[in-house]
Amino acid sequence: MNPRLQRTIRRIAGRADPEGENAAALDTGCLDVARALCREGAYVLLTTPLSPEMDVLEFGAGCGTRTRFLAERVRHVTALDEDADALAIAALRNREKTNVEYLPGAYAQVLSRLPAERRFDLAVFVDEEPAAELLAAVRERLAPGGEVLIACDNPCGVKHWPAADQPAGDCGARLKELRGRLAAAGFAPPHVAYPYPDHRFPLFVYTDDSLPAPGYCYFNTFPWDPVPPAFDATALWNRLIAEKRFPEAANSYLLHARPVSSAAPGEGTDGGALLPSYTKICAIRDGSLRICTSIFRRRDGTRYVEKKPLEAAAAAHVAALARWDRDLSALYAGTPLRVNRGEPARDAYRLEFLDAPTLYGEIIAAIRRDDTAEALRQMAGVFSLLRAAATEPFVPTEEFSARFGARPMPEGMLSAPVTDIDVNFDNFFLTPAGGMTLVDYEFTYDFPVPVDFTVFRALHYLFRRNPWIVERHGAFVQEAWRLAGIDRARFRLFAAMERSFQLRVHGPSDALYFFRPFPQTGWRAVVRRLLPRRLRARIRRLLPRRLRAVWLRLASARGGKKDERLSYAPVE
Repeated sequence: MNPRLQRTIRRIAGRADPEGENAAALDTGCLDVARALCREGAYVLLTTPLSPEMDVLEFGAGCGTRTRFLAERVRHVTALDEDADALAIAALRNREKTNVEYLPGAYAQVLSRLPAERRFDLAVFVDEEPAAELLAAVRERLAPGGEVLIACDNPCGVKHWPAADQPAGDCGARLKELRGRLAAAGFAPPHVAYPYPDHRFPLFVYTDDSLPAPGYCYFNTFPWDPVPPAFDATALWNRLIAEKRFPEAANSYLLHARPVSSAAPGEGTDGGALLPSYTKICAIRDGSLRICTSIFRRRDGTRYVEKKPLEAAAAAHVAALARWDRDLSALYAGTPLRVNRGEPARDAYRLEFLDAPTLYGEIIAAIRRDDTAEALRQMAGVFSLLRAAATEPFVPTEEFSARFGARPMPEGMLSAPVTDIDVNFDNFFLTPAGGMTLVDYEFTYDFPVPVDFTVFRALHYLFRRNPWIVERHGAFVQEAWRLAGIDRARFRLFAAMERSFQLRVHGPSDALYFFRPFPQTGWRAVVRRLLPRRLRARIRRLLPRRLRAVWLRLASARGGKKDERLSYAPVE
């Protein structure tokens, strides 16, 4: 490890507060520090079933980010790394964990020194691409039913392409090579998943059973990128998805494999699934809101959805789903709209899986075939349902202001007794009888929220996610705003509310992590060229947290001025 990098990591790792440690790592603006210390680096393990009875063998433990994640969930972790200095940092960071053993040295030699009877339920290789010989040695160390996990980069993934039409090489070569190594070592064909943006900072984990739709691969830049991508990565992803080439061009691979003599990974002994076919990781949120949503397929072919907290602070957020299920069901009783039913399951909330078309898909299909009248009719049905439930005058409360900002509100707006603000079109599933089912109601509130704001969000994210609609169907966009009853003044008001809500949800650290409030143009681009990255990071670290919060508010205000110029904003 580079001495300068090691000093930086040690300085940050000495902090007792994991949240402060994570924020300090992100504040450096250095990719190597972020990879070594940020909790997001462990989230690739979320798709792996872990239990308090498991013993885990971790290869490439590094500075202990995944070690900490594992130690909180399993009985014992044996952490290996060829870099003794990195393991020393891992021991410092996880000094309160008593169920971790650190073993530096060459992997084959460390394995040979372990007691012959020692067995493991899981062997983890993250950023380690084991040779067939090492995999064979690990196979002999697995307990009955044990498996290996391999998470690694795809050197021919989209993030390595020099241009939109120039792949970095044979995109499928790495996956073929890994499959071959596993087979040579005596493992059955693996369960393959595709973390996005990559396995180091995953937000989604897709499989062949559940691949992304166009418009969903839009997290393609990070604050530490030295230069912006040379091409529109989001547009490229959309094209690859449409051409069914997402798996081969994925930035990372995640493989679970068991020895040939064991059951195939993903099959549970109790009729349940072990490995999800899809996972959404809400990592870029405040700690009280960080959850993970997964879709599982049972052995009988049926599926279910499970939401669970990423951290203890988010347990209350998940537990509240049962209440929102009950309250929303009562609110829409007697209407064509029903709520996706669920039930508590250990530390998670389990919901029914719906295999049905979405309202979002129907609207997009209608627009593509130039049937804008049908698209407006579909929208009008939702707006009518939402407004019919809003029977009370809207009165701002302290809770409302805390989440959506304190600002003058016009009179005459209505609200419902309970409001799900996340009623975007893709959260409505259509039923054959002509009804709809509402899913994903975690952002529901029992204080007054203007019903017009929920309508605004539905259109805002439809047009934001599909700029081609604005380019080709400008008249339809304006007609949709008129149908929603939202003029330019209310658009500006609701856009400001949405910015306040997003800052509240994501928190200042994560907003700095994934979003650049100011574009790198003009004098900012000059400063970026003149000041080295380390000096910029050092200046930023010297700023107190409160000043950074002020900076974010200023960025939000600047964003408000940009909102007035959005191509899909209502005209005067």
